[in-house]
Amino acid sequence: MSVMLCRHSSVPVHFHHFFFSLKRLSVLLAVLLLFPLSVSSEQKVFFEGETDPFPEGAELLTIRAARLYGGDCMLMTLGEHSMFIDLGTSSSLPLVQELIDDAGISRVEYFFNSHPHNDHIGGFISLVKSGFRVDSLLTFFPHNYFGYCVKQYEALQAAEEYHVPVIDLKPGDPIPFGDAKLSTFRLPDWPLRPNDLSAMLMVYYGDCSILFSADVEDRAQQWISKESGPLLKADILKYPHHGLTQAEPIFLQAVSPEFAFITNIPQKTVKAQQQLRYFGTSRMSFTNWGIITMQTDGRKWIVRQDFLPDRLNEATYYLRSHSWLEPPFKLP
Repeated sequence: MSVMLCRHSSVPVHFHHFFFSLKRLSVLLAVLLLFPLSVSSEQKVFFEGETDPFPEGAELLTIRAARLYGGDCMLMTLGEHSMFIDLGTSSSLPLVQELIDDAGISRVEYFFNSHPHNDHIGGFISLVKSGFRVDSLLTFFPHNYFGYCVKQYEALQAAEEYHVPVIDLKPGDPIPFGDAKLSTFRLPDWPLRPNDLSAMLMVYYGDCSILFSADVEDRAQQWISKESGPLLKADILKYPHHGLTQAEPIFLQAVSPEFAFITNIPQKTVKAQQQLRYFGTSRMSFTNWGIITMQTDGRKWIVRQDFLPDRLNEATYYLRSHSWLEPPFKLP
């Protein structure tokens, strides 16, 4: 609501200024009550070479982000436990296979599907058809869910054909994963687009955390932030919806990540980068430059990116021309 100051108002102008100052102060206090500022400035996320290696024999939670752009695929491992968090498109199998080879696994315990758009679930169909073993498919969507670019029916058909059990989840349902704690956030089943109905996955390991925000858009970000704001705080953020749209301020304020990665090319995500910068995150990277590996022993993260030879010059040029970004490698 806006208030017009009339030239002939009998109320002194300084009173209106005082009124608006109080109003601004009340809004600021409301935000601080929802998301109190962290009193700790302890750094948890380091690029490789910035900190000592992990102690020998430490059990590490490892997350690898595939070198996709415009699609999501992350592989999370901890000891004998493994989980794909989305699987890209039906043509992403070679890039998915890179993660499998890098992790040295022959099966995966879970496929966590945030929502059934083709660029998040299509790769599941190709993966099981290739003969790779998936122990279970975790879904938050009805089995008869249809829509534009939605592959729920096709994915469940593939699951049935290749004997992959389908587990229906709702927020709050436990997902066992060794010593890691997994929780999910999702809007109720309102009549909204699949992006806003995406399930976000929060992973805690010791004192460290990462939030996979899928493709949640403005309505989901606002609602979940208001309902669960303090629970969204994470060291690392997978930026929503491939960085194609700006995240809501209330959402970024709640998460306040030290590092963010965007499943896209930097040139298509300038506004998302600016939004991260505005909220204090200058450490970020982009999956099209190469596989991003994030590891934690529960006390700190070490982030490494394996740059493709033909992307190194591109990344170097982009980082030099955006000097406020902190590069995830030493610039030549």
